[in-house]
Amino acid sequence: MIRTVAIRCKLPKEAADAFNIESGRIYTHVLVQHYRIYRKKGVSPGSMEKLSDKTENRDREPLLHAHSIDAAQQGFPKACKTARGSRKADWMPRTRPSVSASGQPYGKT
Repeated sequence: MIRTVAIRCKLPKEAADAFNIESGRIYTHVLVQHYRIYRKKGVSPGSMEKLSDKTENRDREPLLHAHSIDAAQQGFPKACKTARGSRKADWMPRTRPSVSASGQPYGKT
């Protein structure tokens, strides 16, 4: 089961947005590198993390702490594992609930 917990952030909105953008950029870099390499040969999550460390932030000062960068890099393999497990379990998320909040089925009047 996947559980999400929301925690109030005390950072200014601009700083939090900058951190989110940077984390998304790192995640996207790992995703792109994974599929560029995966098409030719397999790649493990550990080697992808090392490759990303070597190629990602060469020319600029990192905005995120090392552990935050690692978490962003590890997010993609975790998402792949979750998707693979969902496919194996034959679980498909619904696009919308089959019953409205009032208890009436959708499409029925």
